[in-house]
Amino acid sequence: MEFDTLEDAWEFWLKNGRQMGFDVRKHYINKSKKDGKITSRGFVCAKQGIRSPKKEDMIRTHNRDDTRTNCPVKLYVSLVQETEKYKVTDFIEEHNHTLHPLETVYMMRSQWKISEVHAELIEFACSSRIKPKVAHELMSREASGRANLGFTELD
Repeated sequence: MEFDTLEDAWEFWLKNGRQMGFDVRKHYINKSKKDGKITSRGFVCAKQGIRSPKKEDMIRTHNRDDTRTNCPVKLYVSLVQETEKYKVTDFIEEHNHTLHPLETVYMMRSQWKISEVHAELIEFACSSRIKPKVAHELMSREASGRANLGFTELD
């Protein structure tokens, strides 16, 4: 599989995560020392890797669960010099954790999308002293449900 741009590869990974029920994140980036062009990029499941002991201690101190399971799921792409396209060089799709139900994928961090219109409405609501919960409820109704809104009340 090939992508014209890295943005296309990222959009594919976001969409794949949404359809399958897993949160995604960007992993690594390699740039050419000669011209600064991105030569390869990695995208992974958000549960990839393990936390450093320092971060683990902080999570325990705040009584939060660690979200990392060292999930192997990934999509790595590399630039093909001749075509100037990004080709998939490594892809793993088997998760080591439970996936999110489709009804809740809109709550995953990678799927949050606050449009410019909604951002302005939120600013207007705040300046008008409308409580965030009320503003979120109104926008949810206008969008025919929270799942169609693209962000949570906390956002």
